[in-house]
Amino acid sequence: MTDQSIPDRVEAISSDWLSQALGMKVAECRVEDTHSGTTGRAVLGVSYQAGVTGPKRLFVKLPPVDSAQQDFVASSGMGRHEAKFYRQMAPEIPVRVPRCYYSDWGDDGEHYIMLLEHLEDSGCTFRNASKRYSLDYVRSVLNAFALMHASYWESERFKSDLDWLRPPLQHEIGQQLVARALAQHGETMPDIFTSIAELYLSNTDAIHQLWNRGAHTLIHGDVNDGNLFYDGDRPGFLDWAVAARGPGMRDVGYFLAGTLTFEDQHHHMDLL
Repeated sequence: MTDQSIPDRVEAISSDWLSQALGMKVAECRVEDTHSGTTGRAVLGVSYQAGVTGPKRLFVKLPPVDSAQQDFVASSGMGRHEAKFYRQMAPEIPVRVPRCYYSDWGDDGEHYIMLLEHLEDSGCTFRNASKRYSLDYVRSVLNAFALMHASYWESERFKSDLDWLRPPLQHEIGQQLVARALAQHGETMPDIFTSIAELYLSNTDAIHQLWNRGAHTLIHGDVNDGNLFYDGDRPGFLDWAVAARGPGMRDVGYFLAGTLTFEDQHHHMDLL
């Protein structure tokens, strides 16, 4: 499809467009919920013509409404990147990810759309670390990392069909956010907060180079409690907009730093 055929807002999704995207005759689609953050998000209820069976609800990702967010997503290519992940990699990746029914993107980075599995309808749960934190939960996510990282460890495909996976994005917004956090919270946070923030701001390029050292594999890049779900006893991963190729320990360290309690950080060093 061309850029012009990609709806830029959920209200522009028609039954005819959805029929073409899904490859099945849709009788009606209706917007049940919308939200806009880094990307636009919506829930579509779908009814089909007689004799056709398909998902009753779809989770839709498309450009955000806010113009500043639109500029950021376009300049970083995050929306296009995630749409490409869902089309090319989601069917093969050895960890649980939302099923993708359709994805498309334009070369400009401004137009993209993903029609994804509505995970609640599949019985999945969310915010599991917050609701029922345990070391077993942490270990299950680390095991999923191991499976994913091993599958793409120093893969030759990074030179061929996966050459669009680049090292983690170093965007100027990172420095801006750290500087803002330091200005707003530096006086009330522990001294170590100020020291680390100042170290990052003074050595941003060198730190990013250090983070990229080591054998490269597929990394998610943003695994936190908000980007995880659970399907039965199996952890799953959401929001692949910053998926990259890089050292697997980036995923591990990022996840553990944001998930382990203070006590477990000190008493379970085997996880670190």
